[in-house]
Amino acid sequence: MLLRIACFFLIVLLYCVFSAAGAGEGLTDAELAQLLALVKQQSESAADFVVLPEDYQNPEEAASFLVAPESSEGAGFRLLLIGVDTDNSALTGRSDTMVLAQLDPGNGRVRLVSFMRDLYVEIPGRGHNRLNAAYAYGGSDLLIRTLENSFGVRADGYLAVNFSLMSELVDAIGGIEIEVTDRELDSLNAILDYANRQQRRPRDSDKLAPGAGLRSLSGPQTLAYARIRKMDSDYQRVIRQQQVLGAILKRMLALDFASLSQVLTRFIPEVKTDLSIAQALSLLGDLLLLSSAQVEGLRVPVGGSAKSRIIRGTYFIVPNLSTNRQAIQDFLGP
Repeated sequence: MLLRIACFFLIVLLYCVFSAAGAGEGLTDAELAQLLALVKQQSESAADFVVLPEDYQNPEEAASFLVAPESSEGAGFRLLLIGVDTDNSALTGRSDTMVLAQLDPGNGRVRLVSFMRDLYVEIPGRGHNRLNAAYAYGGSDLLIRTLENSFGVRADGYLAVNFSLMSELVDAIGGIEIEVTDRELDSLNAILDYANRQQRRPRDSDKLAPGAGLRSLSGPQTLAYARIRKMDSDYQRVIRQQQVLGAILKRMLALDFASLSQVLTRFIPEVKTDLSIAQALSLLGDLLLLSSAQVEGLRVPVGGSAKSRIIRGTYFIVPNLSTNRQAIQDFLGP
């Protein structure tokens, strides 16, 4: 599954390449066709610790985590991928998906660090709150600073996409197939029922008929599936989102060149990034080299390093910062 996610990042990078080309930095049709052809070939237990008080300040020693050790130089490009679940076309809102991808073609490795959205952290200048609030307060810059201050990791660049556009993307590629359980089916239909009432549509619009198993999902059904959380946990929600990304990638790579080009052209304006055309093309080449690489993932908080807490009536995951800093440092390596 992690390899599929890495390949999805490749598709997103293509969005950036196409977008920059449209802005006048000029890839030819032949070059775009060549890039697409290359893409198509790649087919807890909780530990006890003190909960941070509201006036908690990071100790001075934490500053040492903000400086990358000399041995980490050349370890690879670190790209922060941000999924924003919002109806705002300006890509403002809370970041529900935050993944730091370290691409290391020299050593044949891709390492992915996924940060849970409900992590209780200090947001510079904003006090303590959920991690996903950092993007809403100050965009990618503040989110990057928050991750750096709390977890000691830097990002060399970022990509932000609107998670809600998934519905349009899935419909544009003709739907996807997902294994759905009976419980997931009930939750999916309940989410659709609520959405239909909010949008004044017929109550049964897009609802799935009973029957667990491999189901073909439309855009609205896919978005509802990816938003299921209350039936189990946000941890399982992350897994469902990964399954959706894998299914979208599989479907996109099955399209012919003309259809894939049309889809990419439709969605490239929706990607927000600080990558230059040169960086995007360089990363694209790295990912092609990494198509059969060892892909590893780490979820933060790591096992046994967090407590669930209700603070001011809101659910948070309170992490042991030093434990998670060390786990991330060990995972990403030199």
